[in-house]
Amino acid sequence: MLLYGALRSSGVLDCIIKILMPILNIVHFPTEIMPLALIRPISGSSSIAVATDIMKTHGVDSTIGIMAAVIMGATETTLYTIAVYTASVGIKKTRFVLIASLIADFVGIVTSVIICRLINI
Repeated sequence: MLLYGALRSSGVLDCIIKILMPILNIVHFPTEIMPLALIRPISGSSSIAVATDIMKTHGVDSTIGIMAAVIMGATETTLYTIAVYTASVGIKKTRFVLIASLIADFVGIVTSVIICRLINI
């Protein structure tokens, strides 16, 4: 939660979203869930705070709220998971694991948005 608060207060999160906004508008990706998409791979507790904030702002039954819930269920806190699992078995080279995991997070987020739009919630 500290990460989300720091990024939000400093304006870094808004700056990243403004930079990505032209691309997001072209592919019809809602900018309201972009903070969740950026923070979810890094921090589980911060992503819960972001999802809660999204649901308080837009409502749990809104399209944005449902997209946030599906993203929370379809993705994982990647960096934490890699650290725990690779350390438990003694793997030291995690470069390819990180790349594959971040690609999986990207696919999970994009698929969540597409499915929520297709079923027209």
